[in-house]
Amino acid sequence: PRIQTRSSVDRVCTKLKIGALPPSRRPYWNASLGSLFRICEIMYLWGRRGLRWMARLNIHKLIYVSRCNLQPGVSSLQVLRSIVTSSTRNNVRVAVTGFLMMHEGHFIQILEGPLDPVRKTFRRIEPDLRHADVSILDELDGSLRDFPEWSMAGALKTVDHEEIFLSHGVGRGQNPRNLKAAQVLALAKDLHGFTAARRELVS
Repeated sequence: PRIQTRSSVDRVCTKLKIGALPPSRRPYWNASLGSLFRICEIMYLWGRRGLRWMARLNIHKLIYVSRCNLQPGVSSLQVLRSIVTSSTRNNVRVAVTGFLMMHEGHFIQILEGPLDPVRKTFRRIEPDLRHADVSILDELDGSLRDFPEWSMAGALKTVDHEEIFLSHGVGRGQNPRNLKAAQVLALAKDLHGFTAARRELVS
């Protein structure tokens, strides 16, 4: 195998018209060419299977809005904590992450992960009696998660969060269904950063 790799190096040098490599440089070229040939071989053998596997790495984002159904004697904070707790337990099994917000009596939730698990998670959430009038705001595809460390995180709009909501154009009396996907994502990232920074201060 060593002789074969060395002759491959010589042939490459001849094609590039750079002459024979000195013996001291041959090991580096041998290793580099060996790796390159192996990568090409794997790509050839995988073919469409490899492409299908790569497609699974794409991150699908689904953003939906729904009206919160508060039961008598149950606070918004209790509902939020209940949903985040159950979502964390269920989502970690299917590699779904995301962020949940409450604003003006509405839930705004971002789900992210592989396409099929995200859509199955949404179908499981949709009939939940804790909300109604569920509608998808937008669906997006990308290569990175915005909340990779959270199976589900949440934020209830409070006085502390008021400035963050306003900085993204989300004010009192505004219908969350009129928000843009980019607006929701940017708001969720800032709320997530605010929460993380506060936890670090406390710890």
